[in-house]
Amino acid sequence: MGRCIGRFRRALDEKGRVTLPSKLRRALLSPEESSVVVLAGHEGCLYVYPVQRFVDEADGISGGSTASKSQRDVRRSMAIDADEQDVDGQGRVLLTDELREHAGIGKKGRVVFLGVMTFVEVWSLERYRERVEPLRGRLDELTEKLHEEER
Repeated sequence: MGRCIGRFRRALDEKGRVTLPSKLRRALLSPEESSVVVLAGHEGCLYVYPVQRFVDEADGISGGSTASKSQRDVRRSMAIDADEQDVDGQGRVLLTDELREHAGIGKKGRVVFLGVMTFVEVWSLERYRERVEPLRGRLDELTEKLHEEER
């Protein structure tokens, strides 16, 4: 499995499906896999994970345990609108009504796929312009802020 990098624009079809860019599809799916999990992400985007990576991520975030309420709530929050989707022969996945609503994507909306190393974010074009585009050229500032928070 490769790294998910790059930015790609696509439009949903009349059935609410969108074509995963081939570069990201190759990075997300191994030859044995043909499904992804799409779920509500932070800041109003969607996350797209290979199925096993989604399971691993959920275990990592919640510690793999159901001992605490916080761990159970994290798992529930991740799973509540998560949808396992087969990637069809044309590379398309369906974005459910609930997921499109979370991300502010209309039925035939335009989206931006953003590879963020180990998974993919899907943004409505409008939210991408509001929340992601302003990050351009700020790597030094953001890295320094992150280091300060870690101290």
